[in-house]
Amino acid sequence: MTARSGGFGAKRTVTRLDVARAVMLGSGALVPHTYRLAFFLDVPADDNAVFVESVVNSPSGNLMPTAGLYFNPQDACDRMTVAIAVVKVLGLSRWLSP
Repeated sequence: MTARSGGFGAKRTVTRLDVARAVMLGSGALVPHTYRLAFFLDVPADDNAVFVESVVNSPSGNLMPTAGLYFNPQDACDRMTVAIAVVKVLGLSRWLSP
């Protein structure tokens, strides 16, 4: 997640689906898939649905908040959002606020 300059690159982007997959695979915090109808209208019931469901229903809370029935998996997600999701899933959120 470093920019070519070696900096953090907080404004560089990846897709929300990429972040959901990386955070859930990296943390090992997958929520068992319930095989119900997709919660979000824009997330197909394929292999990626478990990552979206896990990132939204994580024991650490919703790591990638969204409103309504759309997760917007192909929308951009900046690195600051990724960093916050990782801190939350690792249980280190006490460091986010004073």
